Amino acid sequence: LMSNEGGLTLEAESYELACEGLSYQYQGKQSGAVKEVNVSIPSGSMVAFVGASGAGKSTLAKLFMRIYDPSSGAVQLNGRDVRTLSRDWYRGLFASVSQDSMVLDRSIEDNVRFGAPNATNKEVEDALKAAHLHVVLTDTERFPEGMKTVVGERGAMISGGERQRIGIARAYLKLLYGAKFLVLDEATSSLDSEAEAAIQEVIERLRRAHSITIIAIAHRLSTVKNADMIC
Repeated sequence: LMSNEGGLTLEAESYELACEGLSYQYQGKQSGAVKEVNVSIPSGSMVAFVGASGAGKSTLAKLFMRIYDPSSGAVQLNGRDVRTLSRDWYRGLFASVSQDSMVLDRSIEDNVRFGAPNATNKEVEDALKAAHLHVVLTDTERFPEGMKTVVGERGAMISGGERQRIGIARAYLKLLYGAKFLVLDEATSSLDSEAEAAIQEVIERLRRAHSITIIAIAHRLSTVKNADMIC
């Protein structure tokens, strides 16, 4: 354990995530979004959370990433309550891709580099291929400057699927630069089946090469059929 200004950092060979009695209630709501969840996520595994809209899956992911702190219970990293750890350091362990990935009014390259500013040009190109974005960028009418093309405010010039691909490329780079957990929140919902299959293959390859732990959230069982455990 090392201390820094914002709390402790936990240097370990592997990281196991768990929660105990985890509950969260949004302010002003009558009932909890997440209630008494107990689960253990071993290092290097893929755990999927499947359920209907409003079941609390995305809230659970935000609790794991410490975007929210629980109303009761705890998220633990290697048995330690994550609230005792440096929040910035802890959040840096996570790369995430959501249904509606955040896109800035900058170039595609800048958006992809957002998770790893020191990435090399080769790594950025690899990330674009991993996210199946290189195929899209061959359309010179829409992307006259390739990855240097600016996407507009909130990604106004690109589709929802392209926004998701930028999110996937960004997460890929962050995983190369030390993130240990990949959170996929309906991460391929706007993609065609060919792109989804290609991206799932890349994720599997990353998982094997870097011992990454995957937390996948989905409505459909088909998208998480490779999981070690389905909740």
